[in-house]
Amino acid sequence: MTRQADHLRTIVFPGVQDLPNFAGQECGFFANHGLSVDLTFTSGSGEMRQGIADGSYDLAHGAVDNAIDLVHRGQADVVAFVGLDHGFNTLFVQPEIERVEDLRGRDLLVDAPDTAFALMLIEILARAGLGKGDYTLKSVGSTRFRLEGMQADKANAAAMLNLPFAILADRAGLKRLADPIDILGPYQSYCGWARRDWVEANRDVLTRYIAAYLEGLAWTLANREAAIDLVVSRLGTPRDIAAICYDIVTDKQRGFAPYAAINLEGFRNMLSLRGKATGRDDSAKAEMYLDLACYDAARALVT
Repeated sequence: MTRQADHLRTIVFPGVQDLPNFAGQECGFFANHGLSVDLTFTSGSGEMRQGIADGSYDLAHGAVDNAIDLVHRGQADVVAFVGLDHGFNTLFVQPEIERVEDLRGRDLLVDAPDTAFALMLIEILARAGLGKGDYTLKSVGSTRFRLEGMQADKANAAAMLNLPFAILADRAGLKRLADPIDILGPYQSYCGWARRDWVEANRDVLTRYIAAYLEGLAWTLANREAAIDLVVSRLGTPRDIAAICYDIVTDKQRGFAPYAAINLEGFRNMLSLRGKATGRDDSAKAEMYLDLACYDAARALVT
């Protein structure tokens, strides 16, 4: 049974993209809106999807492709309620790799082979003339495990890595090969998403959550040093790396989405890429996966 409560259980991928939620906790924005928010770091997209589907968590912050996957598989009716960012992903390869075409016959590390950043990677490979039989996808979990896998075994030739792991990959001597956005165009990656029935039963709570999140986002953009401190304390990231990550996610052109708005063009592109891999292209019906009523109400509260 859907529970009505001011206590929220939110599952997220660990990373600098969590800064607005960290700020919401540390600076009292959630408390000011009458909320207590737990943040749980997921080990991978499978755990996140299952946790939303079975009600272990109320909200997810993760690649929205995973929400679409739940709907397509008939596991849960899920909607996105706020936009976050494009994912801050980079395709990293072993140092000897010069071109995408050089990944032919190689092992490539992904979270899950049928969702999100794996589908971006598959499309990048396809545009370089590589079909699915030309490489092997190895599912190892979240970004941390993909980086560790590439460092531990050079046979693992490539992976999509986001922050702060991309900076760690630079320092480990791995090579940046491509920025997916430059190849694929606008892409809606991270969103806040939840089961539709939970959203419908908890609109007041969700509106207050989004309002607090937006306040946390505004605080993050305005308080560089304190925000970097949060990355260090919450993620254990060295301060110099945290500072680089902060400057990336707050960049006015390629950083956090302004006011955490969903990029509808990027959302449609995400659905189109998914459609190429699954045979179900819902890009013309993107709005069916969105419920922005609480977002609109929250914007009114904080402007």
